[in-house]
Amino acid sequence: MRFPYSKQGHLRFVTPLLVSLFLALHQLQHTLASPLYLDAVLSLDLEELAPAFDFIVVGGGTAGLAVASRLATNLSSTVLVIEAGSNQEDNPGVFTPGLAGSTIGSPIDWSFNTVPQTQANGRVINYPRGKGLGGSSLINFQAYTRGCAAEYAAWASLGGSGWDWNSLKVYFKKSGKLHPPTGNSQNEHVDYDSTANGASGPIDQSFPPYMAEQLAGWHQAVLSLSIPIAKDQGNGKNVGVSYIASTIDPSVHRRRTSVGYLEDNAIQPNLVVLTNAHVTRINWSPLKVYGNVVASGVTFVGGDGLPINVTASREVILSAGSVQTPQLLELSGVGDPAILTPLGIPVVVNLPGVGANMQDHPMAINIYRLKPGIDSLDNLLNDPIFLATSLAEYAVGEGILTDFVYPVAFLSSSQFLSTADQQTTFNLLSASNNPWLSSKQLAATAGLLTGGSPIIEFVPANAFFGDGSRNGSSYISLAAAVQHSLSRGTIHISSTNPFNPPNINPKYLQSPADQFLLAKAGQWNRQLAALAPLAQYIDTEVVPGPLVQSQADWEAWVKATVSTEFHAIGTASMLPRADKGVVDNCLKVYGTTNVRVVDVSVVPLHLSSHMQAIAYAIAERAADLIL
Repeated sequence: MRFPYSKQGHLRFVTPLLVSLFLALHQLQHTLASPLYLDAVLSLDLEELAPAFDFIVVGGGTAGLAVASRLATNLSSTVLVIEAGSNQEDNPGVFTPGLAGSTIGSPIDWSFNTVPQTQANGRVINYPRGKGLGGSSLINFQAYTRGCAAEYAAWASLGGSGWDWNSLKVYFKKSGKLHPPTGNSQNEHVDYDSTANGASGPIDQSFPPYMAEQLAGWHQAVLSLSIPIAKDQGNGKNVGVSYIASTIDPSVHRRRTSVGYLEDNAIQPNLVVLTNAHVTRINWSPLKVYGNVVASGVTFVGGDGLPINVTASREVILSAGSVQTPQLLELSGVGDPAILTPLGIPVVVNLPGVGANMQDHPMAINIYRLKPGIDSLDNLLNDPIFLATSLAEYAVGEGILTDFVYPVAFLSSSQFLSTADQQTTFNLLSASNNPWLSSKQLAATAGLLTGGSPIIEFVPANAFFGDGSRNGSSYISLAAAVQHSLSRGTIHISSTNPFNPPNINPKYLQSPADQFLLAKAGQWNRQLAALAPLAQYIDTEVVPGPLVQSQADWEAWVKATVSTEFHAIGTASMLPRADKGVVDNCLKVYGTTNVRVVDVSVVPLHLSSHMQAIAYAIAERAADLIL
C-alpha cells in the first residue's frame, strides 16, 4: 500500500526529520512505501518554519485517524496527526485476520503491564495497546459490536446528554460498511439487519468464509439452552447469541484498521500525518479566556531525541486512548494536585477525575483440548504442513486464516444465573460492598446488572488462550468477561518522564460481585462444554481442570487466573465536574478552552461490547461537534 507525495497534495506520511521541510515547501517529490525510508533526510527548524495548524490530533489510533480525517474534509482547516508509531499496514501480523494477537508483545505493542493486582494474588497482568497508525485497531481481535441501548441511556443519564443510543446510531452507521454474508464453511445461517448498519463508511465489516466446526458447535450448544438469537449486534438489542461481524475487508480478506479513514479520503492537502513522534506535553498560552487555560500546541520528540514544538491555532485533540490520554493530561498539569504536586508538576487545571473511574472487562477462560483431527489456530504452530496449506488457502481467500472471532453470547443475569445466584448478586451490589462508587455510579451499574442488560460476554476462541504449553495439541478456549464491573481502577503517572509508562491499576476483583460472577461464568462454560453439540469435539478440560469443583474452588481459580479483554474506559470520563468528570458532553476538558478528548477514555460507564465501534462513533460525533 502506498501513500504518495505529489504536487496535487496527496495525503502525506512524514517523519519528524522531514515534517519541517514539508511545512516549508508544501510539497515533496518522493513516492514512498513506508515512512521509515525518510529517516535519513535532514530537516530544517520546525519551530521557525511551521505555520500553525488549526487542529493537532495526538494519537493516530482508532479514534484519532477517524476524527482527523473528518476534520480535514473542511479544506479551509489544516490538521496534524502525531503518532508515536509507524505505518504497519503491510505487516502480515496486522492484516491477516487469523493472525490476530500474534503482534502482542512485538514492537507495535506498547507492552504495558498493570501494577500488582491485590485481589488477584498480586499478579502483574499484561496490558497491550497498539502502537502505530491504527492504534489498537492494529492488534485487536476484529470483533465489531455496539452494546445495548440501555447502556447508552445510562451514559446519558450520568451527564452525557446527546450520547444516548438514538443520538449515536447515525455515527455507528456513518463509520461502517457492512458486507452481507455470502456463506461459510459450516453452512451456518448468519442473521443481520441491513437497516442498522452502514453501507458506505470507511471501515469494512464482514462475515468471513471460514468457520471452525467447533465454533459452530459452541453456537448450537448455546442455542440448546434456549438462549435467543440476537438478530443483529448493530441494533441496540444484543442480548442473546449471535454470529458477529469482523472488521475485515472481504474483497481482499484483510483486517480493516482506522487507516481506512485515510484511504477513504486519500486526497486531503490539508491533512498531515506525522509518524515516529512521541508527544510529551500540551503547551499553554500565558493568557486565559474567562478563567480557562488555552492550549497553544504540543511538544513532541522524534527519532533524534530532540523536542519540537508545534502550534495549534484552534484545538488540541487528545486521542491517545484510555492509558495515555490521562498520562498526557497529567504531564501537562491537568489532574489531581495529590498526584501532580509531589512530582513537582505545576497544577494548570485542578481536575481530580483525570485517571480515575477506570473500568475494564475482567475475564476468566476455560480451556479444552480438542479431539485428534479437529483443527484450530494452534495447528499453525504445531504442524508445518497445516501452515503451508493454510497459507495457500488464504492466498485465494479461503481457510482458517480468513477469520478469528465469529460467535458470541451476551447474556443477562437471568439467562445464566439461578434464582438463588441472582439474589446473591443483588446482595453483592450494596454500597457497603462497593464503597468506592458514587451513589450515581452504583445505581447506574446495578440497574444494568439487574435490569435485563447483558452482564457477561461469552466468547469461544479457536486456540489456546492461557499460560502454559500447547503440547502439540489443538484447543478451544471459552472466555467469559464481566461487562459491568463494579470495580474501579486508576491510571496515573508516577514520573515526570513522558517515556515512562503510567501506573495502570484496574483493581480487578475489587468488588466481590465481579469475582462471584466470573466464578459462576466458569461453571457455566464447563456445563456448556458438556453439551453434545460442543462435547463431540472436546477431549478433556485443561483449565481449570477437575480439581476445581466448589464455589470456593472456582473463586480461588478466578483470583489466580483473571485477565482482561483489554477494554479500558473511563479515565477521562464524560461526567459533571463535581462528579469527577474530565470532559463535558462536547468532549471539552473542563478548565480549558480548546482541549478535547476523542477516544473511549470519555465513556463513563461500561458497555457490553468490544470497543472499536464506539471509538469510531465518538470520533464521528466529535468531528460534527467541532465542524
